[in-house]
Amino acid sequence: MKKIVIYTLISFIFSVFASSCEDNKDNSLYYPDFTWDTGDGEEDEDPVTETSMRVATYNLQVETGTGWTNRRERVAQLIKDYDFEICGFEEASWEQRSYLGTQLASDYQILAYGRDTGNDDNKAGEMSGILYKKSRYTLLDAGRFWFSETPEIPSNGWDETNFKRFCVWGKFKDNKTQKEFYLFETHMPLADNARKHACQMLVDAVSDKAKDNTPAFCTGDFNATPDAPEIATTICQSGILKDAYREAAVQHGALFTFPSKKTRIDFIFVKHATVLSTRTIVSSLSDHYPMVIVVEI
Repeated sequence: MKKIVIYTLISFIFSVFASSCEDNKDNSLYYPDFTWDTGDGEEDEDPVTETSMRVATYNLQVETGTGWTNRRERVAQLIKDYDFEICGFEEASWEQRSYLGTQLASDYQILAYGRDTGNDDNKAGEMSGILYKKSRYTLLDAGRFWFSETPEIPSNGWDETNFKRFCVWGKFKDNKTQKEFYLFETHMPLADNARKHACQMLVDAVSDKAKDNTPAFCTGDFNATPDAPEIATTICQSGILKDAYREAAVQHGALFTFPSKKTRIDFIFVKHATVLSTRTIVSSLSDHYPMVIVVEI
């Protein structure tokens, strides 16, 4: 009798798991619920000032099945709950970009391009972009370039043969302080040689556009850990960009952004900015944890 009960229980568990997986073609259901650490405790609050900014990075995990339908409302809610004032995002399908653009339209504007064509439409391929509060920020200029030897046209670079990796950038004015700054959003190559070249191209782009004391932020999935040469040396020893996580006076949340390997591969790099705090949000809404910093420029 006990064996029958055990077998029945095991069969039930596997049937539930199989059902969930069948409706989870984009592997978004990493945990049985779509929860996140709300950080409501008084001791866990982010430091803020009258002029501080909240800058975030979020790998949305591209939609390839029905999983996005199950999590999209909570993704939009997380963005609002954590008050992402300006956020670089990557790995978005056209449907994901459109949903967030519509769902958050009362407060946010989206600047986005697809990596295959460089356009903002349903034929542009996987998208990266910048989500920003239109009451706080004004977009002054924007563009994109590819991490390749032909950066002005959609193209593969070096040993990254599968995907056309690129960078989306925007020049903004903070309506509260009237200060101007740049945000560069990227999804770095998986291939080692291409990623090394891409990180140098990113540093060069920041140096070229955000001249002198102009603040800048670089957000995204860098597909490399903090000790990788392209992060530790090319970027962090450039004399231009600093790792916000290491610069932060206060750190909240997880120690990593990619939970399946417990590594930190999502970054926010800053130029001419003071990082007050950083928070890595423990959430099962994507295969990456989003990160938000409080910063002064």
